[in-house]
Amino acid sequence: MKRNNIYKKLIVRAKGIIRSARIPKSLSQKNNNVFSNEKHIIMYTLMQKERKHYRDMPYFLELLQPILKLPRIPHFTTINKFVLRAKPWWFEKLIEEIIKSVESEIAAIDGTGFSLNSRSRYFCSIAGERKQFMQFNACLELRHKLITAVKIRRKQRNENIDVNCLMRKTVKQLNLRYFLADKLYDSEKNHELAEKYKARFIAPLRYRGKVPIMRTKGKHRKQLKRHFPDEIYRKRVLIESGFSSLKRKYGDVIYSKKFKSQKNELLCRVLVYDLEKLVNLSVIEIYFLQSWFRRLVFSLLF
Repeated sequence: MKRNNIYKKLIVRAKGIIRSARIPKSLSQKNNNVFSNEKHIIMYTLMQKERKHYRDMPYFLELLQPILKLPRIPHFTTINKFVLRAKPWWFEKLIEEIIKSVESEIAAIDGTGFSLNSRSRYFCSIAGERKQFMQFNACLELRHKLITAVKIRRKQRNENIDVNCLMRKTVKQLNLRYFLADKLYDSEKNHELAEKYKARFIAPLRYRGKVPIMRTKGKHRKQLKRHFPDEIYRKRVLIESGFSSLKRKYGDVIYSKKFKSQKNELLCRVLVYDLEKLVNLSVIEIYFLQSWFRRLVFSLLF
């Protein structure tokens, strides 16, 4: 019963975000579709949350049919075809709508990878392992550990290319004061980009102890070398915790074959991650509000 309540809260919150993001109800106005895009997105979101395959979804949706208000149980190919038709910007728009409801001052930028190898370990030991990955660069706000912006690439590239895109998407939703990053992002250009968005960029210098200040390039890098804010920079570790939570809960292997469906699968995992964080956050806030009200009533009565 408690599990059903979690699903109900997740579905209600997802419906509100989809409607506020103004996702079109259907891809075609002429076709009489049985399932709208809203129901398709919610079904695919639940699929990623439970880490189920397409063929298992009809049996799972039978349990949630009254909550979802489905006219009938869809065939597993219905969800598969939707993933091939869906636009990646839909999921990016939904992530932006989630971030609008929170406040934060510090964000971190980093990259990781998701494996495209779905072979078993026994088969890999015999036939060899394929080292294929999807590059996943993201920005995560450090107050609630929500992923604010994502950039996905098919092949590995220099992560500094995506810094401007991640900062621009994040600043649209949050008023940030600091962007944190590791030593890989040490560049005067990144400091200038953060200053453009009215924030400060903090990343350790590559040759911090070897090169003197007079030979360090860039005024922002020289300022960091003189006074490095260690107390603020220690919070950057939380982005590694966020990546670990995302992979542990929803898997680190991408099963789709086409790049568009791979991108949709990964963006949907980010959407589920943020949605579940938001639902848990609202539950915690209600709990503390109720406990505060109980203490107030007790103090007035006694």
